[in-house]
Amino acid sequence: MNELVLTGLDGGNPLGFLAALGTLRILSRPNSVSDIRMSWQAIGSWRPVLHFCEKTPTPDELVKKLQQAFPNRECYVSENLASNAADTERTWRGKLKFSREAYRQYLTCCGQTQGRESEYAATWGSDAWTEVDKGKSRIQKSVFDFTSGQQQFLTMMFEIIERSTIDDVKNALFQSWDYSSPPPSLRWDPLDEGRRYALHAFDPTQTSKNPIRCVRGANRLAIEGLPMLPAIPVAGGTVTTGMIHSKRATYWSWPIWSGAIDYNVIRSLLGLSQIHKEIFDRSELAKMGICEVYRSSVVKPTGRYRNFTPAQPV
Repeated sequence: MNELVLTGLDGGNPLGFLAALGTLRILSRPNSVSDIRMSWQAIGSWRPVLHFCEKTPTPDELVKKLQQAFPNRECYVSENLASNAADTERTWRGKLKFSREAYRQYLTCCGQTQGRESEYAATWGSDAWTEVDKGKSRIQKSVFDFTSGQQQFLTMMFEIIERSTIDDVKNALFQSWDYSSPPPSLRWDPLDEGRRYALHAFDPTQTSKNPIRCVRGANRLAIEGLPMLPAIPVAGGTVTTGMIHSKRATYWSWPIWSGAIDYNVIRSLLGLSQIHKEIFDRSELAKMGICEVYRSSVVKPTGRYRNFTPAQPV
């Protein structure tokens, strides 16, 4: 197979890994690229490698394919969820805090169409379990929502989608990240928080003088990786694929693999029970082609917004 290394993405960075998943998922859609696969190579850090049966596209051709295959806005969440709601309800839904009744109706419609919408519907949360928030019953949502206060996850997500350019995506995939884009950021890069609280000339609490700078193209691609990590109802509540809740912390564990495998096999790897144990047998994982496992904790460095800690190979 022909290979193309995505030199801008680092598999040891939560945002970089999500962006790699999003790239593969979009290119694996029908009418995009036939029989595309992904592996990882140690080139300074773990870099994703795309494998093609057909001629290897140039970086410009690859980004153009991505741009053409990105879904339209309606695929992410149906406008019907908020079209007839009061303004307060629209705000709640922008925060992924859907009522069970509205979300169940949304899931039913997605199931009938069997389209892209169902992938995102399973991403945002599950109607099987609810929780009470300010006196209202809401579905339990994905742990990947790191917003707080007045921030709305869906609003920020759509802003990233609408502002992202083809150059943003290309730079994220093939260039060293320069953190030149203004917010919003979905806070999946550990540096989103760390760079603000280092030795800066401005008070880090003054966000107008010291705003977060991000890699917009990476955030854009990472959004497309989330459907590979859906919210799953289990006994006692809803869990997000890959997220582990222990007494000490909540953390995300993800694998790095050596073989060129396709979208469906990768989805199986992401939920593999062996990579989510406190202690695991490395030789057992090696037999499956898994050469590294990274783990990153979910923390609240300011007591409000959540972030990933720098990932550690475990």
